[in-house]
Amino acid sequence: MTSGVTGVGPLGGASGRVAPRLEGAARARGVTTLRPDFVLGGLFVALAGLGLANLYSATRLSDPGMFDSQLAWFAAGLVVFAVTALVDHAVFERMAYGTWAAVLLLLAVTLAAGTELNGARRWLNLGVVMLQPSELGKLALVLVLARYAHER
Repeated sequence: MTSGVTGVGPLGGASGRVAPRLEGAARARGVTTLRPDFVLGGLFVALAGLGLANLYSATRLSDPGMFDSQLAWFAAGLVVFAVTALVDHAVFERMAYGTWAAVLLLLAVTLAAGTELNGARRWLNLGVVMLQPSELGKLALVLVLARYAHER
């Protein structure tokens, strides 16, 4: 017997969000089983697949390497999506302020010692990869604002 709770989505149907499902002995110990959001995952794959198909048809003759590069980034994004979907939201809540502080530090380092490209100093050269801390700042801002709203 399962006891699962799902929320109501923005369109009125079940959201399919990760919700705890307690089973037998696990319920007695307070252990929760997380269920992934297959609707969101399916939409993610479908939208990305359409974008990849469009890119393939536009670049297959002129620059086939671009499609391969985007396919590799899609695969990496899919792995990140799957991992974060299986992590309890409380982990992100606990990380919010620390992540925000780390991003602010990265932004300060970028201001002081960042690499200048096209007349703007927005990048950190990490050797193998160039990092733009403002992109991480967007994610950190979402986390910190969500935690702040939750605390209110």
